[in-house]
Order: sequence, then structure tokens, then C-alpha cells
Amino acid sequence: MNWIVLKSVNFQFETAVIGTSVGFQDICRHQFFDYHVSDESLKSLASMFVVSKFDSKHIKHIELLWRDRRHSNFQCFDLIDDGEYVGAIIVCSASDPAVHVLGNGNKLSQHLSLSSFRKIRSNNKTRIIVNLTALGLSTGEISHLMNLTSRGVDYHLEKAKQRLGATNKANLVFKANQYGWL
Repeated sequence: MNWIVLKSVNFQFETAVIGTSVGFQDICRHQFFDYHVSDESLKSLASMFVVSKFDSKHIKHIELLWRDRRHSNFQCFDLIDDGEYVGAIIVCSASDPAVHVLGNGNKLSQHLSLSSFRKIRSNNKTRIIVNLTALGLSTGEISHLMNLTSRGVDYHLEKAKQRLGATNKANLVFKANQYGWL
């Protein structure tokens, strides 16, 4: 079973409770600031969710990407903490629907261990912007999606270039892939 946990600002691993099963479009209506993934191959998909607002074109694009990666049997759940929405979990199960694996009302910590959750590095804004760049989004598109100025996006790209020793965007994407950022 693979998963993506999408976190809002108030997310706390220890207290988050699995809510009801929701549709893919429902998740796309929320704003997330960070994520954790069970498998490194899900990073690029997860980074697409860490944007402000999706229009119907983006929702279809993400859904196609998800299915294209052979994750056709997936299910989405709200994460709730003290009655407040704090995130979502997308579960991909090879055969069984996720509803049989996860129980509504159970704590997230009952299904995922904190140690494995911490081992999986969370990505900061710079890495998310590099991931979106690698997916082919322009600086303008990224700034619109993440509610940043174009200069803010450029700042994060320059920061990433310095960290990885890259000379331009293409070299940045190449080195980010080598260093496991993508």
C-alpha cells in the first residue's frame, strides 16, 4: 500500500484522525503546504497538490498523471483534528480498495508509524518549486499556483541552483533528480 499525506498548516501526526472517503476533486479544493510520501516515485505527484487552487484543467491533469503511474485503484480520505480539516491522505492499494485498509475515525498513527513518517523527508517550498519546474510549469504558472510573485519563484530556483551547484534550469532539474529531490 502506497500513500501520500497532504498537510495543511494545522496538521499534527499524533492527533490526526481519518475522516470520510472523499472524491479526488474534493481534495483538489483544499490548500496544502507540505506532504509526506511512502514511496519516492510519488514525490512529483504529491508536489502538484501543494498549490493554492486548482481549476478543472489541473484536476484532470493530476488525475491522468496518477492513473498513468499505474495507481488506478486509489482512494482519498479527509484528515480531521478536533473537528477541523487538517489534511488528506491518498491511498493506493494494489488490489483491495483502501476503505478496507483504513477505518473512518481511526487515528492516522494507527496505520502509519511515526518513525517511518519522519524518515520520509518532507519537502520545503524550494523543493516543491523545483518539482513543479521539472513537471514543465513556467515561473508564471508556479507563481500563480503557489500565490508567490514571479520574483519569489525565481528566488527559490536560485536558492536550489546554489545548493546543488546548477548553472541553469535544465541543469537544476538534472541535478535535483540525481540528488533525489524529484
